[in-house]
Amino acid sequence: MAAFVDHLGQRAPAAAAPHVASLKAQLASTHYGLRSAVVSALSSVVCEDAADRHAEKEKTLLADDARDALLDLVVERSRDASHWTRAATMRACSKLVENRAVPRDRYADVASAVCGRLKDKTAQVRKNALDSVCALLAHNPFAPVLDPAPHELRADALQAAAVADHASTVLRDRRRAEAVLAKQEDESVEVEQVDEALEDALQDERDKRRVELDYHVGVLRLVRCVEASHGIIDRLARSSTASDAVGAARVFGACRAFELPSGKTGLR
Repeated sequence: MAAFVDHLGQRAPAAAAPHVASLKAQLASTHYGLRSAVVSALSSVVCEDAADRHAEKEKTLLADDARDALLDLVVERSRDASHWTRAATMRACSKLVENRAVPRDRYADVASAVCGRLKDKTAQVRKNALDSVCALLAHNPFAPVLDPAPHELRADALQAAAVADHASTVLRDRRRAEAVLAKQEDESVEVEQVDEALEDALQDERDKRRVELDYHVGVLRLVRCVEASHGIIDRLARSSTASDAVGAARVFGACRAFELPSGKTGLR
């Protein structure tokens, strides 16, 4: 059964998509091999859906909520009781980010699950997690430079602008409401007319700032997740287990390439 599920996911993910409910049920199996195969198959379905989206097909394999639900199922297996399934989940996470199948707003969630396995008691899980961290950085959907300083400055400025804009809107609406009430008593009171064109333009600007803020917040969530694991990665770099030391060196190299703070101190 496990071999069939794994083969189905690899060879025909589109055919597996209508049966994700049946695949999900197999995650309750007591056999770690079957659970690992299901994780692999579900990640393949999400990757196939991402390929449809990148190709801008009129109809994608999955709806947004279905894709997010499958991502949740895959990520949850990072805490599976079996180290074999945890290792398979780390491989699946690498496959997802390499195929750019993780949306920006979910990227930090995947990074958090991966970084959480860096302290796993099993060497193979740690090795796959270290590989996944490298993949997260190499295929990140944000920028080739992830130095947090400029993103923090811009995010702070956008948040301040959003607060000021909200306060201005509340004050304007309050003045208008007071004028409407006053007009009930005195017909000579002028009520400020709303310029619909101006309001639409202002709303477009607010929407653009919100999208930009989400972008910078996404970068900072990813960076902070990786930076929070700096101590663990540093200990792995000093480990007597070869895969730990090699994997940690690769992560620090990736951090340096993307200009993360730990990349400046992690390799000496």
